[in-house]
Amino acid sequence: MDGCREGARASAIVAACGAARVTQALLVGFIARYYRRADHAAIQRWAIPGTEFRAAWVRIALYRMPRQLLLLCCLVSLAGGQDDHAGLLQRLRERVRETIERLPNYLCTETVDRTQSRASGSHPASCASLVAQKDRKLRPVASDRLRLDVAMSSNGEMYSWAGEAKFHDQTLGELVKAGTTATGTFAAFLNAIFLSSGAQFSFQGERTEGGRTVAEFSYRIAQKDSQYVFGYSGGKIITGYHGTFLADPRTEDLLRLVIDADPLPDFTETCQASSTMDYHRVTLHGSDFLLPSEVHLRIVDTDGGENENRTVFSACHEFLGESTLSFDDPEQAAAGSAEGIAAPTTLPAGLGFQMALTDDIQTPTAAAGDAIHAKLLTPIRDHSSKLLVPAGTVVTGRISEMRHYYSPSQSWSIGLRLDTIKVDGVSRPLAATVDTLGQKLTGSRGNKGILHWSATPGLGAIVFSDLKPNEVILAGQEMKWVTVWPLKAPPPKTELNTVLGTNPMPPEFRLEEPANSKRPALRQTEESPPTSPRNLDLKEGTLGDVPAGWRLPPGSVTYSAELRDTGCKSGSRCAVVLVPPDAPAGSVRNLMQSFDARPYRGLTVRLHAWLRVDPVQRGNQAQLWLRTDRQNGLTGFSDNMEKRAVTSGEWTECQIQGRIDLDATMISVGVLTLGKGSAWIDAIDFEIVSPSERR
Repeated sequence: MDGCREGARASAIVAACGAARVTQALLVGFIARYYRRADHAAIQRWAIPGTEFRAAWVRIALYRMPRQLLLLCCLVSLAGGQDDHAGLLQRLRERVRETIERLPNYLCTETVDRTQSRASGSHPASCASLVAQKDRKLRPVASDRLRLDVAMSSNGEMYSWAGEAKFHDQTLGELVKAGTTATGTFAAFLNAIFLSSGAQFSFQGERTEGGRTVAEFSYRIAQKDSQYVFGYSGGKIITGYHGTFLADPRTEDLLRLVIDADPLPDFTETCQASSTMDYHRVTLHGSDFLLPSEVHLRIVDTDGGENENRTVFSACHEFLGESTLSFDDPEQAAAGSAEGIAAPTTLPAGLGFQMALTDDIQTPTAAAGDAIHAKLLTPIRDHSSKLLVPAGTVVTGRISEMRHYYSPSQSWSIGLRLDTIKVDGVSRPLAATVDTLGQKLTGSRGNKGILHWSATPGLGAIVFSDLKPNEVILAGQEMKWVTVWPLKAPPPKTELNTVLGTNPMPPEFRLEEPANSKRPALRQTEESPPTSPRNLDLKEGTLGDVPAGWRLPPGSVTYSAELRDTGCKSGSRCAVVLVPPDAPAGSVRNLMQSFDARPYRGLTVRLHAWLRVDPVQRGNQAQLWLRTDRQNGLTGFSDNMEKRAVTSGEWTECQIQGRIDLDATMISVGVLTLGKGSAWIDAIDFEIVSPSERR
């Protein structure tokens, strides 16, 4: 109230007591009636914008006015200011309502850049001090990029991959399957905060932002009124939330919205979950409404690590006739689109084919969700050599991952998923995986990548141990794939209002021999995967057969592996991956096994074995390898000794050491051979490395 004390200048009164015209008129009226001056009109002109300010009369009146009347003037002015801010809030809510009502006719593309970081050195013990510390040192562990379409329906937000033009009955978490995701930023939060009765608002004052005066409000939504669902590794909880928002008094628009989850329970292992959303008003087809321009999500874990998502919205447009809403099982919908064509399940598993990309993959800008296109270089024939799909057929798919790993070593994983083949102008679903582990690819700048096999049908991953800036995977790049049985799973259920989530573990898979098939296929199973590697000493199994607990991946009919009890390093048993004499030069063969990664998450592990090659000749080499798959089978930590391959006929000691990803679901280990030589392996060991032993 200092600005309203007796003796204050008129300019101080205006600043402290508000500038609402009705309040100014009241002040002038009080002054004029008190002194009954003939110059009332001069004072009146002071209160009307655009007229000359006659400060002298006001200054005289203020110096002579009793303190009680001056205090009354100030209170009236403040009350008028509060009414003005309440009116601003009401008008802003109405404009938000207009936006929510229009949004179901529009969709936007969102590009999400996600970064995972760990704390360097020690960090504060409490969450409060951890969140408050602004200069903490973090080191990036991994980053990736997603591109999706988002739209509103009567049930909430819907998501699909960019350009898919079809929305299915699934949540964002079910679509992306791995990493930190957030929903609600497109419109659901606006609806929950501004249009529901659960929010409590408070005016915080005015400030300058970007060169303009803005009004700041705070709000709070209690847990009992909240639909904010926070997902963590052990489940989900509903939490209350609070925050602030900025409004432009001139345009009555929302400028920025900050959302902070209330303090989370200790068992979530999360100290803070905070989102900041910037808004702007856009005009499309004559409709003017509010849309987010950028969203920044920050999650701080109790161990000092952070997950950050930066989401940018673009390419907003009307649905019109170009998009379709679908609430069917995606596989059933795809199968139904090919009426009159044989069902996709009639393509037997284990049919190999080669294809070549017809579009470049630009690694600096590519994202998971981007479409890829290829064509068959070889026809697909059944086991009796009957032609099923001719060469030249168009193959379409999507990038399923675009991920950069910084620790423990630099690497890139570019996941690929095949979706359809186009026969006689009709698209048919295609389920396939990479034929064999270790196909070598070359980027435009000379980087050497390896195409890896994945346990999930339709997925493969190009892994670069290092990637130069502006790398391009050029059109014409050839790849070998093999068909697998498509997975059948119940359609996912819609889960509304999920705001943040760490996604649940996916189903695990094992190899089965399907009826009437000569090749193994991937089938969903309810059996849990082993929690540790099996038969590393190779004592289980029958001599001459594949070792118990080990397997050959799909498409392995041209080679085999067997147990031996002669020529071994240990003097008991060893295994050998056999390659037939007519195997093509540069071919890759593999013996492997997989087990549950969850017991090893965040730990450093070491795989140790002895290898040798037989015969020793140019192009023949053996490589030990270890790879982690994250939740949907995409590649995490990976090392295949590409630059440390064994080419000697003498037993050579090999080891791989690395940290298992925090979201890893499966660890796979094995031995591969390149060329026409057989790879021998013995004395295998897998162990957790203590901090003092880490190199």
